[in-house]
Amino acid sequence: MIGILLAAGRGTRMKNEKPKVLFDINDEPMCFASLRALMETCDQVAVVIGYKGPDVQAALTARAVEVF
Repeated sequence: MIGILLAAGRGTRMKNEKPKVLFDINDEPMCFASLRALMETCDQVAVVIGYKGPDVQAALTARAVEVF
């Protein structure tokens, strides 16, 4: 099974230039909880990145996640 994480939010309503998925919840970016759940239940995980993609990619690869 392949899981897909949509990590492409701009975060306009948060009134900040930081991508929505990189806002901290419990001292880690909010997309990490979803990513962990997918990694535990799926054989592969695909991550779709959008706004400020290089920043999101850097955060994910810092956690040893391969991003395509």
